[in-house]
Amino acid sequence: MSYITDHNILIFLIQFFLLLGLAKGLGGIFRRMKQPAITAEILVGVLLGPTIFGRFLPGMSQVIFPLDSTQQNMLETISWLGLLFFLLEVGLEVDFSSAWRQKGDALKIALTDIFVPLAITIVPWFFIPDSFLVDPAKRYIFALFMATVMTITDMPITVRALRELGVAKTDLGFLVV
Repeated sequence: MSYITDHNILIFLIQFFLLLGLAKGLGGIFRRMKQPAITAEILVGVLLGPTIFGRFLPGMSQVIFPLDSTQQNMLETISWLGLLFFLLEVGLEVDFSSAWRQKGDALKIALTDIFVPLAITIVPWFFIPDSFLVDPAKRYIFALFMATVMTITDMPITVRALRELGVAKTDLGFLVV
């Protein structure tokens, strides 16, 4: 068992404020350029991740984002909490009278939005090489799991984009969500 040290907390705070500061700063610049802030926030993740920062400044990347499991768990925990509170807030804003008025359309869209992407994304997972699977005999379960994950992970981004466009609380916004 590993314990959180003062050093872990310092690194976590550096990570947190670096990610938050760059995301908000670049998001503000993107808003002034009439672009969605979420694009800037995703870009910050790409820039600070292993793709750019980790490749071009690996030593600095290792200092700020060490491979220590305790450190990674701390950042992952705050990420999940942020996502949880965001989705909770969005769920509390749902206008159920709008849902009731559009129940037929909403049901058709919901079912289509689940099953069509699921059917499209499940197929490629059947062709993944056995060397990438823990148990090749359970390929069907793995394919279904991955297709489900890929189908539902776009919800927070969709909601965020609708909010930035100002249509999240409209009938159209409800149908999209």
